[in-house]
Amino acid sequence: MRTTELVDNEVRSPSINDWLEVTAWRDGQQLTGPLPISDYQLAWSAARQVQGQASFVVADPDGDLWPRTITDGLAPGGSRLQVAYRFGATGTIIPLGWWRIRESEPDIGWQYRLVGGRWMWLPLGGTVAIQADEETVSLALDRLDVDERRSQAGTVLTEVARLCDPYLPVVVTDVADGPLTARQYDSEDRLTVIQSLLDRIDATYRLSGLGELEIYPAVGTPSGWTIEPGDGGTLIRLTNSMSDSDLINGVTSHVTIQDAAGSETTYISKARLESGPLRWGGPFGRVPYFRGANLAQSQSDVDEDATTTLARHTAEGDVTLNLETVAHPGLQLGDLVNLQAPQWPEPILMPARVTAMTLTGRDGVAVKSMTLKVATPHKYLNPPKPKEIKP
Repeated sequence: MRTTELVDNEVRSPSINDWLEVTAWRDGQQLTGPLPISDYQLAWSAARQVQGQASFVVADPDGDLWPRTITDGLAPGGSRLQVAYRFGATGTIIPLGWWRIRESEPDIGWQYRLVGGRWMWLPLGGTVAIQADEETVSLALDRLDVDERRSQAGTVLTEVARLCDPYLPVVVTDVADGPLTARQYDSEDRLTVIQSLLDRIDATYRLSGLGELEIYPAVGTPSGWTIEPGDGGTLIRLTNSMSDSDLINGVTSHVTIQDAAGSETTYISKARLESGPLRWGGPFGRVPYFRGANLAQSQSDVDEDATTTLARHTAEGDVTLNLETVAHPGLQLGDLVNLQAPQWPEPILMPARVTAMTLTGRDGVAVKSMTLKVATPHKYLNPPKPKEIKP
């Protein structure tokens, strides 16, 4: 977790000299020094398998960085960018992980000149626009081949580590491991299989600033950061939006297992939200989510899959708040923040789970604000009824 008291103090600093440090690498070798970044955007969303997506504009006044072949340093032939955020006031560096270059678009000026008695085209420099994804994209690109779609007996976390090798080391934060028996995978998508495994232990993943696949609880991890308004606060603007498009109040998990004799047994389990306004069969109706419990081996496994899946969905929150805050590069997807939200007659302190965040910057100076999306249960947004005023 990148969020520390040190970072919180840095965030409140009035310095406007923060910037990104970005270097290009391939095969463990550094190809460039710090790149002259003129514009950038780093965006993360928990709704995507590859959660981090970024764009960079690299100034190239001499044409030295312009990629001419797919294997050049800033070309999408396996190059990675190591990215870090540096606070200008103190020099504190916050690592933001490794990013794989997916697209490069040089925009170089040219001039036709007479040089040494010969007419030739000379590059006048320009920029290189780069699109990059977090290193987890390498897991997405490397699909499971036909002979690889079977788990090994052991534990969930050892299997996840095996599926991540050799791309990413795995670190675990506050998650208990669980047993796993050998089982055929139905999907060729490596990240889909990894999340299916993690569902068994009520966990999910994100890429850490050091380039590790961090496994953490699906309900989020505390960050300790309080987002408060007013002088010296970090909240700039808040809006909220609600939609029923992602809401469910029931999960049906199922799996069909074939024994050695060829006989098939189907196990089914139904988990339902039993209370509250979104309860199953209440005013919200019945909105089930169907899920193949591909790794289950018994009725108890399917029961557990349905229960934990419903708990994960309901814990994510059903109201999305859109925030503009002071830039906090230490924050990560899944972090739980303490938000002082506006409500009559007094602000309320509510836990909120970070589901998306975006950092932008220009001309080498980071913009001291960022956008966040956080999810919180609707119960925190029910204002109290006004007190009766007696004549």
